[in-house]
Amino acid sequence: MDLIFIRHGQGVHNTDIPDRLNTENPRLTEKGREQVAKLRFIFSFNQEDVFISSPTLRTIETTNIMTYGLNSAKKYVTPLVGPRMFPVPPNPKAFVLKCDINYPLGRI
Repeated sequence: MDLIFIRHGQGVHNTDIPDRLNTENPRLTEKGREQVAKLRFIFSFNQEDVFISSPTLRTIETTNIMTYGLNSAKKYVTPLVGPRMFPVPPNPKAFVLKCDINYPLGRI
């Protein structure tokens, strides 16, 4: 069993910085989906692996692409691994970009 911490492929918020950083719940771009699909063929995952992602739509999409074809993938979503880890702003509680707002639990 391996623990796989998921980041994400190119998201809409990465295409026109800094303007799109305030896009709420940005999805993966077509290029981002292609990036992730390519990675799926580079790494070999199995049913015992555990996938951990942040509660952002783009990272959940990435996890779903990475686990495509696994019958019962073990996927966990937690804010403990993101969304934004770097750079750490001087006052993290006062600094929130819309692209980093957690995707609503009821929609996950």
